[in-house]
Amino acid sequence: MALNLGVTKKPAVAGPAPSMESIFDAYMSFESVDRATDLFLQKGQQLEDAFENLCIIGKTMKMHASAEGLAVVKDIVRNELGTEVSLESVKETWNDVVARTKAFFANIGKWIAEYFARFMNVVLRSGKRIDAAISAVQGLGADATLPAWSYTGVDLTAGPRSVTQTVQAVKNALAGKEGKELATAAKGAKGGISASKHEVKDKATTLVVLKAAKDLIAHSKNLQEQINSEYKAAKDAVANAGENDVVMLKQKQKQMKTAVGVIRRYCGVFARTIASVAMHAKVKPGKAAEAPAAK
Repeated sequence: MALNLGVTKKPAVAGPAPSMESIFDAYMSFESVDRATDLFLQKGQQLEDAFENLCIIGKTMKMHASAEGLAVVKDIVRNELGTEVSLESVKETWNDVVARTKAFFANIGKWIAEYFARFMNVVLRSGKRIDAAISAVQGLGADATLPAWSYTGVDLTAGPRSVTQTVQAVKNALAGKEGKELATAAKGAKGGISASKHEVKDKATTLVVLKAAKDLIAHSKNLQEQINSEYKAAKDAVANAGENDVVMLKQKQKQMKTAVGVIRRYCGVFARTIASVAMHAKVKPGKAAEAPAAK
C-alpha cells in the first residue's frame, strides 16, 4: 500500500505576515492530505478485519485441535467467515497479514511526516499574521473599541489554559498503554471536538482569542512529538514480531490506526481554528472609536 501524498513544502516562517490568500492556499494543501487520510484509515480497518478473522480461526483450531476436528474447523470457519480454510491457507494468510501490517507501519511514518509538514505550514503562516494582530490590538488606546467578528473552530475564549488542557488530554491518550485512554479519545474526537462558529464582541476578548490561538500553535507541535514517540515504539515491536505474536500485532495495529484517526481529527479542527482566527480577526477600531462623540 503506497501513501503518495505529493511533495511537501517547507513551512514559511520568515518575512512579513503572510497574506490571507497564502494562508488559504496552505490550508487547502493541508485539506488534501487530510482527505487522503480517509483511504489510509480504510486500509487500517481492512487489516483489523483480517486480524479478527485470524483470531476466529485460531480460537476454533484450539477448540478442535485433533485431525478429526479439522472438518469441524472448516465448517465453523466457513459459516463464520464465508471462506474455506486449511492449515496451509492459514499460514499463508498469516504471512500476508504480517507483511501488510509492516507495510502499514512504514506508511504511518510517511503519513506523520507529510501530515504535520502541511499542518505546521498552515499554523506557522497563520501565527505570523496573528502576531501582527496582537501587536495591533495592544497598540490601541485604552478607550478604543473593536468591531465584532467571528471565527470557526474550537472555543478559545477561555484562554490558553483550556488549550493546554485539550492538547494534554490528547497526549495522555496517545501514551495510554492499555488502550482505554486512546479509545476514549477516539470516541471524543468523533463527537466531542468540532469546529463551530464563535462570536468575538470586544477588544479584551479579541486579545484573549488571539493569544489562545498562538498557544494552540505552540502546543500542537507537541502532538507530533508524542505520536512519533508512540509510533516508533509500536513499529519496533511489529518489526520484531514472531510467528505466535498475532495478539500483539493486532493490538499494535489497532492502536496506531486509532492514534492516526485521533490526531487527524484534533489537528484538523486546530488547523481550521488557527487559520480562521488569522483571517477573520478585526484589529482596527470601528468608526465610533475613531471619531469623538458628538456634543
